[in-house]
Amino acid sequence: MRDLTGELLAAVVAATPERKYAALKVLRGELTGIPTKAEPDRLLRPRVAAFRLGVTARTVFNLMKSGGLTRVWLPGRQRGVGVRESQVAAIVAGGGGKQRSE
Repeated sequence: MRDLTGELLAAVVAATPERKYAALKVLRGELTGIPTKAEPDRLLRPRVAAFRLGVTARTVFNLMKSGGLTRVWLPGRQRGVGVRESQVAAIVAGGGGKQRSE
């Protein structure tokens, strides 16, 4: 028990004021934990997005051209593009894509 108490005290002393305040709120029951950073939205290649949507890659490019999907240029590439996974998931959840038979 003493080792745990000593570790806790050492962690509190070494913590930044923001972390101390967050820990105090957790101990008081005001928070369930320290907020974490949201993960960045993943990029999908057009072929992968097409597979998930059940359409062709050409249709994905047409959706990017019409504004249905946001075109994201890949860093360090001249022609490389991707689409946000969250947008593709929203279309799939809404039932917007046709099923492709293989």
